[in-house]
Amino acid sequence: MTITLALPDEWVKALPDTNRAAMEGVAVEGYRLEKFSMGQVAQLLGVSRWEAEQVLAKHGCHWEMTAEEIEDDVNTLRAVLEQKP
Repeated sequence: MTITLALPDEWVKALPDTNRAAMEGVAVEGYRLEKFSMGQVAQLLGVSRWEAEQVLAKHGCHWEMTAEEIEDDVNTLRAVLEQKP
């Protein structure tokens, strides 16, 4: 889907990258409304999950992990550490 916005020239001049600002706005609002996951935010912005987390934090959205996500991360870390020589 393509969305076109009509913005006053002075608004466009005030933002160094208007397209990026608009995409971040959509991503942040979708995340705040719990419509987008962290992975979807990353995909929308074309960045890694960790970079997406930084973008959200910049806009006052902090990632909250579920107990299941924490457990998955712990299990992954254990598996990686067990493979180290």
